[in-house]
Amino acid sequence: MRIVAFTALFLCAQSMAVAQEHPQRKPLQSIDEALSCEFGAQGFLHGSIPCMEEYVWTYGKSVLGENFSLRPENDDVRKALKDSSWHQQATLWGRVVENKATPQRHIMVTKIQLGKPWQPKVDFEFTKAKRMPYLSDQLDKKVQLNCLVHGIAHGGRVLVIEYGGWPIPVAIDKDQVHLTKDLWSNDVIMLSAERRAGHGKGPVHLSLQKLEKESPIKMLSSMKEANGKKIGVQGMLTWYPKSPFTDEAWAVSEMRNGVQRTFFLIPAKGADAKALDEKLRQAWKKHKKGFIAYAGRFAHPAITVTVSGTVRSTQYQGNPALLVDPKDVVILK
Repeated sequence: MRIVAFTALFLCAQSMAVAQEHPQRKPLQSIDEALSCEFGAQGFLHGSIPCMEEYVWTYGKSVLGENFSLRPENDDVRKALKDSSWHQQATLWGRVVENKATPQRHIMVTKIQLGKPWQPKVDFEFTKAKRMPYLSDQLDKKVQLNCLVHGIAHGGRVLVIEYGGWPIPVAIDKDQVHLTKDLWSNDVIMLSAERRAGHGKGPVHLSLQKLEKESPIKMLSSMKEANGKKIGVQGMLTWYPKSPFTDEAWAVSEMRNGVQRTFFLIPAKGADAKALDEKLRQAWKKHKKGFIAYAGRFAHPAITVTVSGTVRSTQYQGNPALLVDPKDVVILK
């Protein structure tokens, strides 16, 4: 296992690379052309919540890929999406559906062809992480949540939070953009929200509460303020296996304010990358079972790591990084 370069992690955090073009396909300039052509539009499943028919698919190449929300037009597509998995290649046919309420574009999928699922090779026993009950169960009334900013786009008009393991879209009206435009991915915030009207039984969308005397978004831990500073983090040792868009990587997952946030561990300039890798791998190899599988990563609750390092992040980065020296990484158990 090797520690990947920070640049590679930055790229993989932004988007997933699209599958190689069909050998007979001519280069296509737009998603509209790809969806209507003989060979379809190729990409990868970025995330899904089958119980609410919420699916995000990435089209494009590398960091230039665009994320689309998917809407199944028929039962065949609905079943295929339900059976799909994270990172799985998927070729789509259909049409782009514009939504006046948000700049986030949707695809009405008329046909789908799934590629080979991504299955990481592991030599240990694991169970899938348990998520909290889906947020829709709590939305008979207005809610206040401590949550992670999963992603921010379109100048703040598109906000996705992560709560209890679920990514949840938050619809932002034009007159509310000043509340969200300066948020960074991986900020920890307190959100006052309610169910967005008009979505029926489809994917749950939230709206910001209209509060008279205070903001519906309160910052609990800012990535912008932490960027470039040395901080201490303690949490579960986490391993990212090689995937279609990234090499293997180590990380630490910290729980604070009821929110889990994961930092990649990257050797600082001049640090011994091999020593860092060996130190973390030896701690990992002491266990053969008890691992927890999250989307694209594994962790072990019995391997606690405390580390100090310098934060490196950007507003749109998937996960922040800690630049560390092996001597500043301590395995507690």
